[in-house]
Amino acid sequence: MERLLKSAALLLALTLGLTVGCGPDDSQLLELPGDDAPPMEEADEADAHDEAFDDAVLPAAEQIPDGSDAVYGSLSSPLANGVPQVVFLNFDGQTVSNCAGCSDAPTNRSFAIQAHFGVSTSIAFPRYAGGTTARATITSIVTKAFAPYNVTVVTKRPASGPYTMVVISPYTRGPNHGVAPLDCTNQNRNDIGFVYRIGSSSAKWIGQAAVHELGHSFGLHHVVSTSAFMQWASSGGTFTVSKLDLPRASGYCATGTGTTQDDPRMLKISLGAKPPADTFCPAAVPPPSGTFVTQASRVVAIPPTRLVDTRQGQGSPTGRLRGLCTLPITIAGSAAVPAGTTGVLGTLTVTGATQGGNVVAYPCGGPRPTTSNLNFPGAGTYGNQIFVPLAADGKLCVSTTTDVGVIFEVNGYTASTGSGFEPVTPARVLDTRTGVGTAGGATTPLAAGSTLTFRMATAPGFPAGANAAVLNVSASGATAAGYLTAYPCATTRPTAAVLNTTAAASTTRHAVVSVDANGDLCLFASTQMHVSLDLVGAFTPSGGQPLTLLPSKRLLDTRTTGTTLQANVPLPLDLSTVNGTVAALNLVAVTPGAAGSLAAYPCDGSPSGLPNLTFAAGATVANLATVPMGASKRVCLLSSSPMHAVVDLAARYGP
Repeated sequence: MERLLKSAALLLALTLGLTVGCGPDDSQLLELPGDDAPPMEEADEADAHDEAFDDAVLPAAEQIPDGSDAVYGSLSSPLANGVPQVVFLNFDGQTVSNCAGCSDAPTNRSFAIQAHFGVSTSIAFPRYAGGTTARATITSIVTKAFAPYNVTVVTKRPASGPYTMVVISPYTRGPNHGVAPLDCTNQNRNDIGFVYRIGSSSAKWIGQAAVHELGHSFGLHHVVSTSAFMQWASSGGTFTVSKLDLPRASGYCATGTGTTQDDPRMLKISLGAKPPADTFCPAAVPPPSGTFVTQASRVVAIPPTRLVDTRQGQGSPTGRLRGLCTLPITIAGSAAVPAGTTGVLGTLTVTGATQGGNVVAYPCGGPRPTTSNLNFPGAGTYGNQIFVPLAADGKLCVSTTTDVGVIFEVNGYTASTGSGFEPVTPARVLDTRTGVGTAGGATTPLAAGSTLTFRMATAPGFPAGANAAVLNVSASGATAAGYLTAYPCATTRPTAAVLNTTAAASTTRHAVVSVDANGDLCLFASTQMHVSLDLVGAFTPSGGQPLTLLPSKRLLDTRTTGTTLQANVPLPLDLSTVNGTVAALNLVAVTPGAAGSLAAYPCDGSPSGLPNLTFAAGATVANLATVPMGASKRVCLLSSSPMHAVVDLAARYGP
């Protein structure tokens, strides 16, 4: 069999991810002697799949070794978006046109038509004559070979790309029995390979040949092991670690001077490992017809309303959102939010993670931001409030770096009419540990399954007539993992959480919580815990400042500036380029040295002593913060522990 190695220029373009299936016209052909191709096995095309071949395929766990061969350098894959590589086995005949330096399955064009077959126009490849059983055998071989990787094998042409196609045909012209582009780390996901001159070859041989050519499309070279798929004259059936069949040359995908190719490791780079069965990856989200709107708006606060819970399949497929995949959520026009809304205030929660990661929410159709809205240190349930503009079609997109269940609840939305924001001097209005704001000064925790009614209307600093409070809600001393729900007392308790907590941990979350007509706010605890509320602002129907939701923008990352937050030493952050009077900032504590808290306050004032974020030692966590910028337009960060910090701008209040 043979591989087509595109020119160095095309390889460079592919490595940089700069092509969409086409490249320069100086493609280079690496020849392998066609006359030495292995004799094809004579067998009944209707024979069932050979059991010996089944046994030769290694189990998934053995097919993905860690590998340590230095020749792989820093190769990376475009499949980091988590979407499966689709392989289309085309048995039904296909006309493929010649093109200069391109390989593009959706448009049936390949530079191999001229470079390999010597035809300058097009070739009509006849359909494969094998029956249903033979086709099923071939498909089974290909499917099993790539079972450990993120690959989907189909025998009908997908409605849209990207997909790699293998044309399986008895076409008789050509020097070999198969050919495919050598595509380093699968940068072009639309490649075309060919298995031809198959005569009366068995379905087993054809299937192995198809796997071999796909290996080239996914960045593999020929090796010497006769038991390997990638041995050019092989009848073997494994991806293995083997010596290359030629000395490593500059044209090889992997870098360095090694002479060994670790097939499983290379495929894991180019395809990704097969994702867990309980995960899903939505199809690519098309861009909306218009762009999202950034404008000063009023806010309509509503009782928390859950729109998405991937654990239950509410508003999404059922399962965990696969890492690096994107989930679109329809906000405007949903049951909770009217059509035409341009921005949302909500609570984003993840659960079921097996490792640490982060989540970003952004208007669908735009580029995925390099910032994040929610960071989590590992297993558990974590949430954060988000302020995000919506796409023109009213959609919000959520993308995660690792597999997680996603929950999203709406707390409010922007509108031309509604309430304005009134900042207040931060003050603790409720603390069950000290008796602040409790009936009779009681210092008992909320019992599991109990509800505390708190009259926000009479809390110090709460504006008369306000219909929603902007709070930092904290839970501590929980006896077990659980959650706290905050909602207007006159409404039915929703299936929603303002925060989640673990046993004995201290958790602080920013929250916009509407109150009922009496100004009452109810707090429901699923497990025993102490609760405190710090009031930082309110929304009032008359007056107040408008809210402008912004594309997320990074303001500070001490990991890249060479600075760190020292314990109890303020770090000023210049916000002179931010309009308005109050900033909504996403604060991230990065691997703090000890458990503690982070506060943000205007530098021309004094710290309130109230935290915006609490954290455990070594945990990377985030929380939204509403912070007045003061006359100096500088916000100071004060941490109780040495750590790195990240600050992203989410929104601003004021003109």
